[in-house]
Amino acid sequence: MLPISSLIALLGAISLSPAVVARHILRRDCSTVTVLSSPETVTSSNHVQLASYEMCDGTLSASLYIYNDDYDKIVTLYYLTSSGNTGSATASYSSGLSNNWELWTLSTTATGAVEITEASYIDSDASVTYTTSLNVPLTTTTTSSSITSAYSTSSITTSSTSTSACATVTVLSSPETVTSSNHVQLASHEMCDSTLSASLYIYNDDYDKIVTLYYLTSSGTTGSVTASYSSSLSNNWELWSLSAPAADAVEITGASYVDSDASATYATSFDIPLTTTTTSSSSASATSTSSLTTTSSVSISVSVPTGTAANWRGRAIYQIVTDRFARTDGSTTYLCDVTDRVYCGGSYQGIINMLDYIQGMGFTAIWISPIVENIPDDTGYGYAYHGYWMKDIFALNTNFGTADDLIALATELHNRGMYLMVDIVVNHFAFSGSHADVDYSEYFPYSSQDYFHSFCWITDYSNQTNVEVCWLGDDTVPLVDVNTQLDTVKSEYQSWVQELIANYSIDGLRIDTVKHVQMDFWAPFQEAAGIYAVGEVFDGDPSYTCPYQENLDGVLNYPVYYPVVSAFESVSGSVSSLVDMIDTLKSECTDTTLLGSFLENQDNPRFPSYTSDESLIKNAIAFTMLSDGIPIIYYGQEQGLNGGNDPYNREALWLTGYSTTSTFYKYIASLNQIRNQAIYKDDTYLTYQNWVIYSDSTTIAMRKGFTGNQIITVLSNLGTSGSSYTLTLSNTGYTASSVVYEILTCTAVTVDSSGNLAVPMSSGLPKVFYQESQLVGSGICSL
Repeated sequence: MLPISSLIALLGAISLSPAVVARHILRRDCSTVTVLSSPETVTSSNHVQLASYEMCDGTLSASLYIYNDDYDKIVTLYYLTSSGNTGSATASYSSGLSNNWELWTLSTTATGAVEITEASYIDSDASVTYTTSLNVPLTTTTTSSSITSAYSTSSITTSSTSTSACATVTVLSSPETVTSSNHVQLASHEMCDSTLSASLYIYNDDYDKIVTLYYLTSSGTTGSVTASYSSSLSNNWELWSLSAPAADAVEITGASYVDSDASATYATSFDIPLTTTTTSSSSASATSTSSLTTTSSVSISVSVPTGTAANWRGRAIYQIVTDRFARTDGSTTYLCDVTDRVYCGGSYQGIINMLDYIQGMGFTAIWISPIVENIPDDTGYGYAYHGYWMKDIFALNTNFGTADDLIALATELHNRGMYLMVDIVVNHFAFSGSHADVDYSEYFPYSSQDYFHSFCWITDYSNQTNVEVCWLGDDTVPLVDVNTQLDTVKSEYQSWVQELIANYSIDGLRIDTVKHVQMDFWAPFQEAAGIYAVGEVFDGDPSYTCPYQENLDGVLNYPVYYPVVSAFESVSGSVSSLVDMIDTLKSECTDTTLLGSFLENQDNPRFPSYTSDESLIKNAIAFTMLSDGIPIIYYGQEQGLNGGNDPYNREALWLTGYSTTSTFYKYIASLNQIRNQAIYKDDTYLTYQNWVIYSDSTTIAMRKGFTGNQIITVLSNLGTSGSSYTLTLSNTGYTASSVVYEILTCTAVTVDSSGNLAVPMSSGLPKVFYQESQLVGSGICSL
């Protein structure tokens, strides 16, 4: 193979521009997915087995294990395209294996292929066909353990008939025992040719009923369908059913049963992904020895990404610096001096091993460090253990593990119902040494200076052009600024992010240094990604930060971060500035409920580095988790780590011993638990914008959630030495004489006859209230 430099010279001689040349030399790290490393023991139904496959730049490659029955063979693989058409490719004999097995391989152009549907092996001498139905999606690279191959081999005649293969998914074969919280239960559902059908169990309370099912579309919009009474069941249950067009529906989100006579609503939240099922006729046919004619059909399931912005609203994110969270060997004693700035051994397998620890706090997603290959140098600032010094975006940083390890992490998260968010960088690559000595040939895919902005340091943050085209860093580690205005760069990044998401089953993106890339780059990039993306716009001015949300789903909420720190870092903090910012953001930002709400991260000092007062810390954490946005907790907050600026805020968590009884571990778990309960009872909690119902110089009281499902959070900056007093709150929305619980102390409080809530304040601790009726059956406060 020609070296890249020679290839560039050769292409240049043919008068191609640098941009066109780059298109010819870019590579892809296309991954082969191994389904079976060796054939399974032969049975009457598995003479055809899928060994591996790969979908790369429109080319489908695969290998198959074929049991040798001593016939002349025609081996064929069938696939489905995104437009609903079917295609096929014939395999060729490759080699003989032990135990009478053979290996057959193929490689064919299959533009738009989204799923391998089946494979067949025709013994032409005996007029017999062995067929295996597969249903293996090609849009996502996955491990063999996550691929379900239903081997259904049969001998059939030479005719093939197309029949409907739409499959009804049974959720409950009969209603569960009625409780106060399950009067609406999903019995079954089916998505077929853009028609959504479902049946529901409704507990009959002898009211006139309006039963509605709600769903989410791939564009993030919501829809609903009204059900009709079908039949009566035993134990006072009824069966209701529906069927209606629901183009692009990707998830059933909930169902409600309105008792119109009693003005009461029973609602159940779901999170059930829908797969689009279509019909297809089998392409494999032959004649059986008994000459019986059968009809063959193939069920096609096209995977739809679930990591939409709407689905991320209900998540709670645990942010991890991969190198510092957990080692593969499980050590809790391996020393890691943060000032050395070296790799300390944290890994993807280490994270897998500690997912119970993360889930124990109620988190439903993790955010990990950038995964791509970084510069390997020991620079004046140490090694790239943090992941932000890119070198090759198509290769992985093997210090964290292999591709299989990363895929295994994604698989295990998804098995637990959790999401994976990956940090990415597009603004710059890195170099160890002076800016004048940068070796552009080290970078991939942009291995020429033509793909980067000419050198200049950022010197004026009030000049947006200077911010976008000049370089971050210094002459120890200059961050070489990519010229993202080039069409070639834009299209390459869009292709790359699609492959990255597909190859590693990524559900969400955190994007670094967003404000250093021109604004119009982001909307097409977000569209190409097709999943939730939250950008780092490191600026506290909402008029500067919020416009980026017009191009990305969300941004990290730096505008509220600074006033939160100011309000709770000391007993003299400014609460009024926080109140003002909450109101400002609702008018400045596109959607505050999609912002990333945080108190700490790898770029900012840990909050306990400002104060050791436990009450102040608890108040600041409560705001992060119970105000608008998707809450993000930085690893180590649960153990009270107190490192200041980089590198001191990047400690090795294993040295804490991963205590699950520490004060803040249990506290964060309680906050996640009440938030998750509110979402479970009514997911409109997520879209209700946080409202300040009271504030004074030391206190802020907030309401989030519509009437009947609201959480009232009362925060104070008086600190642990704060006195005891009673704060009377109006505007809570609670019904007169109803009972609410302060869930951090499990204290019941009765709302007075005027609807006011008497809040017992002491020691500057936060208070979080929720209605008793909404807690029944939750286990919170033993209810």
